[in-house]
Amino acid sequence: MVEVPAGALLTIIAGPLCHDSLNWWRVDWQGYAGWMVEGITGEYYLEPLSSPVTRIELKAGQPAVRVTAATATLTYNGALGSMVEADEAYPISIDTPLITQSYGAPYPSPGFYRFRFLDSSISAEQRAYNELLVYPAKSYESVNTDARTNLPLLRQLFQQQAPNPSAIPVLPFEFDQVQIVAAAQYLHFNGITGVRFLTYYGNDTASIRSDRLRYFFMGLSDDGKWFISAKFWITTPLLVNGSAIDPNFPNVADPNFAMLYAQYITDVGSRLTTALESDFAPSLTELDTLIQSLIVRIPGSQDVLSIPQHHT
Repeated sequence: MVEVPAGALLTIIAGPLCHDSLNWWRVDWQGYAGWMVEGITGEYYLEPLSSPVTRIELKAGQPAVRVTAATATLTYNGALGSMVEADEAYPISIDTPLITQSYGAPYPSPGFYRFRFLDSSISAEQRAYNELLVYPAKSYESVNTDARTNLPLLRQLFQQQAPNPSAIPVLPFEFDQVQIVAAAQYLHFNGITGVRFLTYYGNDTASIRSDRLRYFFMGLSDDGKWFISAKFWITTPLLVNGSAIDPNFPNVADPNFAMLYAQYITDVGSRLTTALESDFAPSLTELDTLIQSLIVRIPGSQDVLSIPQHHT
């Protein structure tokens, strides 16, 4: 018998089964599998993190497929693999630290719409972060400190639209340090204004690697109701992979290494900014097209998601 701590993230693998007038679910927690009761006399021990997931596969020869998560819809072009999932993530409060550790994402968070892209060419860990999220902006600001700081900064950025911004506020929060912001381009579509850019996060002074390069989009609906965050993995032959050392990387024994490394970072950013869109996989055009297919409709007049507060 294993005791599962409060706030742990479980995966349901079977059920429910009714026994002694109770609903039982077979769950997996950190490799331990067993049966857990849903709850007793109105007290629930299990609570869903999201609505049931809709999974759609893009068939061979099919140019695109329409995918919907509640009132958010996009046209998926297969840029990030053949499989896409859509669901509604339920609100998460600050008092669930184990969920934060499991997801690697900061909370608290209101309910939001989520599209996840299951690219088989990248690791399972990376696939978990290949996603587009749609948050109710005011609700996000009301519960999340980072959102209260960064959403006003994004509004200011979109109003000014300064060319080649060197710093772009990002949500949800990233735990590593941003090292590169490159190829920034403002996009306006379907009542949404935002910026897409290439970025690289890390806490080490090492070669900038293709397998850690990412495409980000941060956007806000023009009516102020929705915040959109997309984070995708992207690669390019312009950068080295894995443990390879970039031939342009400075000598760590050089007494001016810190200055030379800063220049190296600047040079890599310039290289990425001036590259052709086709120098990336997926191409920037493919990812921009995917982002610009997003349409978010308002479920009524309130700035909240119509997510039921029920237990499973």
